Amino acid sequence: MVSYKNFLSISVIMIILLFMFQFLQVFVEHENEYNINEQVEYSDVPENIILDGPTEREKIVYVGDKESAIAKVVSQWCTYTKREYISSARIPEETELKKLTEKVPELFLLDAGHVDFEKETSLIEDITLQGIPVVFCNLPDISVIEKNEKLRELLGISEIISENTAVEGLQVYSGFFLGGELILKAEKEEDLEKQDLKLNMPWFSMDAGTKVYMVGMLDEEQVPREEFPACLWRNHVENSFVFAVNGDYMSTLTGIGILDAFVHELRDYTLYPVVNAESVIVTNYPSFARENEERIFELYSRDTKSFERDIVWPGIVALAEKRNLKLTFMLTPQFDYLDEIEPDEADYVFYLQQMKEIDGEAGMSLANWKQVPITEKISRDKAFFDLIENRYKYASCYMEEASSEELEQVVGQNPALQGIRTIAYQQGTKYPLLAFYNAGVTLQGITGDAKQYTFSQELQYRSLETALGYSNFMLDAERVLWPELKEDQWENYSDEVFSNISIYWKQNRKFDNTTLLESDKRLRSFLNLQYSQIRDGNTIYMKLKNHGEQSWFLLRTHGESVVAVKGADYQMLEDDIYLLQIYSENVEIQLE
Repeated sequence: MVSYKNFLSISVIMIILLFMFQFLQVFVEHENEYNINEQVEYSDVPENIILDGPTEREKIVYVGDKESAIAKVVSQWCTYTKREYISSARIPEETELKKLTEKVPELFLLDAGHVDFEKETSLIEDITLQGIPVVFCNLPDISVIEKNEKLRELLGISEIISENTAVEGLQVYSGFFLGGELILKAEKEEDLEKQDLKLNMPWFSMDAGTKVYMVGMLDEEQVPREEFPACLWRNHVENSFVFAVNGDYMSTLTGIGILDAFVHELRDYTLYPVVNAESVIVTNYPSFARENEERIFELYSRDTKSFERDIVWPGIVALAEKRNLKLTFMLTPQFDYLDEIEPDEADYVFYLQQMKEIDGEAGMSLANWKQVPITEKISRDKAFFDLIENRYKYASCYMEEASSEELEQVVGQNPALQGIRTIAYQQGTKYPLLAFYNAGVTLQGITGDAKQYTFSQELQYRSLETALGYSNFMLDAERVLWPELKEDQWENYSDEVFSNISIYWKQNRKFDNTTLLESDKRLRSFLNLQYSQIRDGNTIYMKLKNHGEQSWFLLRTHGESVVAVKGADYQMLEDDIYLLQIYSENVEIQLE
């Protein structure tokens, strides 16, 4: 039996604890300025700068269809690395080349489908004799290679072993991309669903002077590793080099990193700008309408709002905390604009408070089920925000594959979206991965779906990490709130997403986790900056213009170490690879 004295003591302690916890919660809610988006609470937003008198840039000549997928990849790479892109429908002769470029180009890139090798192989040889490296962005038909001995010499092919060989996977050798060696091979049965690479290719025997960077993998018990079919390689020709791509890798974003890696193989070091931003956005979440209630109750024995708040939200928070992610939530007031179920603002404050607690950011989802025009969706969403007297400044939004018409209706034309500074969108063919849409609004392409992990996605990720230090993965909550398949149900969807992010997407990741507006700041500096560099002895001197406050560079060497840097902070990411944050217009890098 509890004595009166003990009962009194216990009661006092419980009252004190209750007061402390209640006071703490009140303090947290009071201090949580959930309705302020700190990322936009500053006035100086760098816009797209039209550069006059740019610093002298290296020239890149591309021969092929200027509207092709390869041409668009090459053009983007030139934009990001501050090179001048020159397109030609055919291989120019020496006098034409001088008129075209005014100086010797840094690289000469060929789309083999637009070259008459019977007549123009000698022109390619002349280009290499001038000391200009040549890149075959793809290979001509095997019959063309077979008949043309001079072409085989340029490519470093001594023999055609097979016109079409099935390989088991791909291997990228260490030192080509960031992250070391990469093996993309389905070792187990459960890996087969990840294998989406094209595994059929011509198989050549290479000359002794070639250096191979990526191969197709065969059974080592039957074929020695050094004889595996080459996918990416370099051949030494007279005064220059010829690079070759055996496959369609240059027609995707993977080609951007391949070009950076090729250039690195030509120099004693490479120094180029990167974004240094890896984002994860949660699209179409949270929503505020009690839609699809019957299906959600059938699966989870609770209504839609309770499901979102008590099941989905804790799971997302656990992922963010476990992997130190900074998430951007693209909320949507409702999905169905024809069902007469209107959004309810009851949980709005709760979500903004919780996002603030995990350093998240709120944006707006402009995706809809094509039931209403996007202008009507925006208008009805604005009515919801006006109803709750919301003061949160939304500066980022998400669109599905953006058409030019929809973007025109969204950017600058709609009063409800005048504060939008950056748009995350699913990549199509219309717009580049990273760009200014207009003077004040940036585009950030989504690089992958967190629900899906495939070998081609991993290859592309390594490439973009090497070239740009950028990624933007999407976690789509619409599939969970409107599940059609068993794999869309939260318990299955979340397991897959968490596994991909925890096991695959986090391997060898080098760059900063950011919200979408944080990456927007860095992207603006990345796109606006100009720079020049020169090496004198063991010191690299770099001069910058319009670099902003959020500029990073990647330095890659061949065995040399950084011992001191003026005008920038630096960290070593891995052997021979350094990340520099610039804070001065003049930078000096001392190498060992």
